[in-house]
Amino acid sequence: MTEHGPEMPAPPKPGPHHAHLAPLVGKWRLTTKYFPAPGAPPMTGTGTETVRRSPDGLWFVTDLSTDDGTFTGHGVNGYDTFKKKYVGVWVDSMTTSLQISEGDCSEDGRVHTYLSQATDPATGKTIRMRLRSAIRDEKNRTFQLYRIGPDGKETLELEIAAARTT
Repeated sequence: MTEHGPEMPAPPKPGPHHAHLAPLVGKWRLTTKYFPAPGAPPMTGTGTETVRRSPDGLWFVTDLSTDDGTFTGHGVNGYDTFKKKYVGVWVDSMTTSLQISEGDCSEDGRVHTYLSQATDPATGKTIRMRLRSAIRDEKNRTFQLYRIGPDGKETLELEIAAARTT
């Protein structure tokens, strides 16, 4: 206790869960498939993504854009030591809603699975999603976004293959 109140705890340090996110750091070339409806052919695209670690090592900041300039997105991911969960927030040029995510990873740290929710820009209603990110090797990873319907059924909506460029 100090004369100004309780002492502040020491700042947190990155731990093993942060190390599981470290392979994401770098620049990536993206190939995307967006599935507008079940059974419909996918809309394909390409883009780039840059992931950097915050100076304190606790957060991973993502900047993504499509090559045609129609989409940009920004995310922040980390590990919440109080919840004992991976956490993330995402914003992009398709909506004014924050996408909030929380999840876990495989024991080896290579597959992260998050449950997420946001406001659907088409309907204004809350939607639920399952996000799956898999690190295949040091140069390749994949991402899938599944929309979860009111009945609990999942539909693949987005698939991204990422290849490291640096």
